Formats: sequence, structure tokens, C-alpha cells
Amino acid sequence: MKLKQIKSSSKRQLSELNNFFDDSYSRVYSELLKIELDEQTNFLKANYLKKFPKSNFKILDLCCGTGRHIKSLNNYGYVVDGVDINPEALKVAQEKSKKGNFYLSDVQFFKPDKKYNLIYSMESSIGYLSDSENVQIFKNISDNLLIEDGIFVLHLANRDYLLKNMSGR
Repeated sequence: MKLKQIKSSSKRQLSELNNFFDDSYSRVYSELLKIELDEQTNFLKANYLKKFPKSNFKILDLCCGTGRHIKSLNNYGYVVDGVDINPEALKVAQEKSKKGNFYLSDVQFFKPDKKYNLIYSMESSIGYLSDSENVQIFKNISDNLLIEDGIFVLHLANRDYLLKNMSGR
């Protein structure tokens, strides 16, 4: 399994996001969210994955980071591809998972050679960009990544809940 780089026409500097999501971010974030990983994996399995055969069901982790969800789904026999803009995070993801393909690309312009039955993006991975860039991501998912009648699962943090319950921490 080799890391595949997909050229993108993004005008945004990749270093901006890579600096934000550096190695220390990934280490701390992974520790904080271990419990939620099991809950999220079980949610995907119960609501989407158990309804389909594992063999021909194509799954993509959009903005996969270090591959936490990919590794968790691999443990249940699912093969999951991952795409992320951060090359260091993708190296970690590849070390965790020997199944599936990994792509280094800006998800706004990611166009692999196949489409997916299920695409998920967990932990508020989408939403850091401008509104027009976010719209471009959703358009790309619809036009180039998801099969007709495919499923897109987007996990976002509840801002109001976080402000109410996490302030001062």
C-alpha cells in the first residue's frame, strides 16, 4: 500500500493547515477522544455498515488525519481508504493500517479513480475553511466521490454545547 499524492489546484498554502494540525495536536487529540472513537465506530457499524457486504462496499475517511477511525474499522474487517492534506498524519495512518489506500490531497479537489458507497468525516474535520471552500468540498463529494444513493456522514461539534459545558477548562 503506497501513499498516493493527488494534485490539487488549491491556492491555499498547505503549510497553514499542517502547522495547525502538527504532531503534538494529533497526540493530544487522540488521547482525549479514545472513548468517543468506540462510540463513533459503533455508530457507523450499527447504522450503515452492517447493512452492506464488506467485500464490495467502498468506504472513505475524508480528512482521516492519523487514521484512528480507519484502524478501528479495520479491526472489524472493513477496508477503508483515507485522504488528508497532512503528509505527516498520513504516514501515521499508514503505519496503523495496512489495508486500503491513502491519498495526500486537498479534499476540495480530490478526484480518485473510484467512487465510494460511504464517506464519513469525523471530529469536525470540515468547517475550518471559508464558506466557499466548504461548499467546494460538498460539491466535490457529490460530483466526484460518492456513488448515486451513497451515504455521507458528517460529524460536527455542537458549538453551543461546548461553550456552555467546556468554558473555563
